[in-house]
Amino acid sequence: LLYIRESTRLLAGNCMGERPVAGILLTPMDLPALIMGIDGWLEAILFDQKNARLMLDKAVKYFVGWANALFSDGANFLVMPSMFSNPKLITQKIVEETVLPVFTEAFSEINGPLVFHHGGNPIGKFMDLYKNLPNVAAFLIDTRDSFSVVREKVGSERLLLGNINGPNLWRLQPEHIRKICRKLLNDRKDDKHFIMATASADVAYDTPLENITAMIEAVEEFSGKSS
Repeated sequence: LLYIRESTRLLAGNCMGERPVAGILLTPMDLPALIMGIDGWLEAILFDQKNARLMLDKAVKYFVGWANALFSDGANFLVMPSMFSNPKLITQKIVEETVLPVFTEAFSEINGPLVFHHGGNPIGKFMDLYKNLPNVAAFLIDTRDSFSVVREKVGSERLLLGNINGPNLWRLQPEHIRKICRKLLNDRKDDKHFIMATASADVAYDTPLENITAMIEAVEEFSGKSS
């Protein structure tokens, strides 16, 4: 954790306000899985809600402290991959009765903007549940999500990011990547609160450089046409 904090401070110092620095952390609903394992935490959420609540109390306290520490180290915003907030994994009743109160409590104590990351599952269908969470400035949506559907649910002012498939980027040819990017950019051409970004997990380390620059070239080409 000290390594992450020092890395954040160094990045913020090197960027000198010219580029935003993103911190990363798990939500209070996801942190207990690191201790108990996914199966153990899921079982507690579903069948042992008394002890699950005790774990969540500790997770909220940790989350708030860690998030605000990253902001004090120079992070401009924080990205939160969130798996255990999706009704594809847990019931919508638990989301409404447990997840949303926990998020509201934790997020309201954060000293900066948060990006709600889909965590590997489509979230567009459930965006009505998340759209009013405090300090959530943006949503990063899954490759399988529709920007139009999500935009309709959250309104015109909320920032949306996505939804190029990052883990599969290495498999594609540069021209195919440019085609995907052009389609997405044309779809969002009238959306003033949109950022094209990779979704799902990380872009593989050995992804060819030309595949990454194909995304940049597509944006530059689109920007030139738009201007």
